Amino acid sequence: MGKHGAGFSLVELMVVVAIVGLLSAFVYPVYSDSVTRANRSQIVVLLWEQSQSLERFFSKNGVYRGAENLSVGNKHYWVTHALGDHDFLLTATRREGASMVDDACGNFTLAHTGVMAITQAAPDLTEQQCWGH
Repeated sequence: MGKHGAGFSLVELMVVVAIVGLLSAFVYPVYSDSVTRANRSQIVVLLWEQSQSLERFFSKNGVYRGAENLSVGNKHYWVTHALGDHDFLLTATRREGASMVDDACGNFTLAHTGVMAITQAAPDLTEQQCWGH
């Protein structure tokens, strides 16, 4: 009885492992960056929605203070609200232990004037890069 191709040779297996390794080296960073940008987009949208809700409240009541049903954030960011009579500041702070805790964009703030800012961000990043504008 002769040998029949009953399996893979070590060389064939090593070629497959090398190909998978190379693909992983290129694909994972792209995937990871996409997830990070999506998480940033979620908090930016949430802050803008909160801002619009506060503006509607202000239109009805003449003050921001007392607005209710404001979001406290999502699984990546805490959102806090500093509400005055004629101004507000929304702050999205990265949650400890969440996947965004080491994000280079840091934390986000949005004021009643529409001014967007980032705090604790990498020095080479701008608000436009992090807010997606």
